[in-house]
Amino acid sequence: MKLAAKVIAVFLLAVMALTVAYGVAAVRHERDLFRREQEMAARQYAGQVEGVLARALQQGASDKVAEILKEHPAATHAMQVQWIRFDPTATMPDEGSGSDEGEDNGAAQAAQIQAGEMLSFETHTDGKRVLHTYYALQTLPPGQGALQFSAPLAAVDQRNRETMFSTLLLLVGMGLLSVVVVVLSGVRMIGRPLQQLIDKTRRIGEGDLTGPLTLSSSDELGQLASALNAMCEKLDQQRDLLQQESAARLATREQLRHADRLKTVGRLAAGIAHEMGTPLNVVSGRAGLIASGKLSAEEIHASAGVIRSETERITTVIRQLLDFARRNTPQRTAVDLCDLVRQTTRLLQSLAGRQNVQLSIVGDDPPLPVQVDSGQILQVLTNLVVNAIQAMPQGGQVTLTVSREQAVCPSTPGEAPQETATVVVADEGSGIAEADLAHIFEPFFTTKDVGQGTGLGLSIVHGIVEEHGGWIEVASTPAGSRFTLRLPLETDSSPKAP
Repeated sequence: MKLAAKVIAVFLLAVMALTVAYGVAAVRHERDLFRREQEMAARQYAGQVEGVLARALQQGASDKVAEILKEHPAATHAMQVQWIRFDPTATMPDEGSGSDEGEDNGAAQAAQIQAGEMLSFETHTDGKRVLHTYYALQTLPPGQGALQFSAPLAAVDQRNRETMFSTLLLLVGMGLLSVVVVVLSGVRMIGRPLQQLIDKTRRIGEGDLTGPLTLSSSDELGQLASALNAMCEKLDQQRDLLQQESAARLATREQLRHADRLKTVGRLAAGIAHEMGTPLNVVSGRAGLIASGKLSAEEIHASAGVIRSETERITTVIRQLLDFARRNTPQRTAVDLCDLVRQTTRLLQSLAGRQNVQLSIVGDDPPLPVQVDSGQILQVLTNLVVNAIQAMPQGGQVTLTVSREQAVCPSTPGEAPQETATVVVADEGSGIAEADLAHIFEPFFTTKDVGQGTGLGLSIVHGIVEEHGGWIEVASTPAGSRFTLRLPLETDSSPKAP
């Protein structure tokens, strides 16, 4: 609607300007035409009476000039004819107000007439305009006199007023017609299609690519609608392709994480088998004593209690191992990060013992509530602790320090510090080379010997932590490495046991 109004307004202004110019030109043309007609009539009249007037004037009968003019009336009754004689000091009537400039113009006009030129000009008498035409007879010596033809311009002024009134009516009519065109044609042909295009563009911006736009016109607006429809089809195809690729990447990443868990399970198998061997031996011995029949009722009851306790211990170990290895759907809940740290140390205690490594926890009280997927964070902690154990082939100490700290994410250094739940995994190994620190989270990058690692563990850890809104910091010296895990602290939810 607005665009149509602007286009038609520009066109209307141009047409109005041409109309006004035409009206002004018509007024001037009417005035010039009247002047030319009067001059032509003056020549014709002078041709009729010139001979008679010349003889009368040559004979000195100047008093008969008026009678001769009466005997030869002008072609039009409105035009009056007079004979004027020139006085050397006289000036012609002028439109001026009697100023020196007007007198100079009148003297110049009188000189032109005396020289034999036909001259016409207007005067104002009693508020009326009169056109005077002067014609000097060619048969008389210069300066004798001239015929004066006078005709009022009332008819010309009337026609000019009619012309201006018609022009004004035309301008008003064009203005009203433009309003009608804007309201009807503008809305239908421009405004409505443009609004449909705007609505379609907004839907595209909001992600809605459905509903092709159909315009009945085949002009540029119709071509634009077709282009938008084609663009939406391509965007929809690309979005489907991206969703498929994203789903494939998520599936691949989950498979890698599951494979990493299974690899860790393999490392834990020997330690868990050793840990399960002791309670199995106890169960076997107690069962043998009961089967021998040499025990009293109280001893049988006590042995059965021991067997039950040891089987529960075995069940707990197996359940922890299965929970770690099982592929579960990611589900975030409010948990205590300290509980996950303790569960990690219990799970890895046997593996650490075989490597002469001691695991210790510092600062696991009070609770640190976080909104996380327990299985994924347990996988993160397990990877970090296993790497710390493997970094000390001669044995040593792995310390897990749990705390609440204010920290700023390295990727957004300009933001205000946020409160985080922090776990620092520190070992006493030989550290990581400075050149390798920038690459340790890259897929398939490893500093271990061939066959000792795939290079995916820390990459998976890094991805899981980022998905939870946290980050990992690494510091390393020849005396050991420190991996700092930071997760957003959950302050509104009470943690649940994992």
